Amino acid sequence: MEDENQIIEQSQENEVKESFNIFKVDGALSRSGFFIMITVLFAYSIVLCAMIMFIYLKLDINSYIIPFVFIVFFGAISCTYFSAVIYAKRIYDIIKNKQKAILYTVLIILGLGAMSMIPVIKYIGAILSLSILITLLAKKGQLIK
Repeated sequence: MEDENQIIEQSQENEVKESFNIFKVDGALSRSGFFIMITVLFAYSIVLCAMIMFIYLKLDINSYIIPFVFIVFFGAISCTYFSAVIYAKRIYDIIKNKQKAILYTVLIILGLGAMSMIPVIKYIGAILSLSILITLLAKKGQLIK
């Protein structure tokens, strides 16, 4: 009787639903879900860049410095956070361990961020970032079919 209960509990623990909540790591993302979320994040980044360029080019930057700084700061923080959540969910689907997925995501974000600030290796960081993105798109997940 106990063995049956343990098997039922383990099967319930292994059932992970696909989650499109961009604010927290509460589930996994399939390859198609990851592609959709990355596309939405890319569109969000384009809109933010357009707003920043509009303020910078069309308006007097000295009179709008507070909104400009706020939009740039908010845009950078939100894009970084959303991409970290999306990557963590996809890595969680691949390796089946949420804590390790979050750790790997933090290391990837910090490593690529540090590489982008060093002029000599920033292009290697861009190539590495693209290869990680392609790997996450190509690798089949274990949790979501």
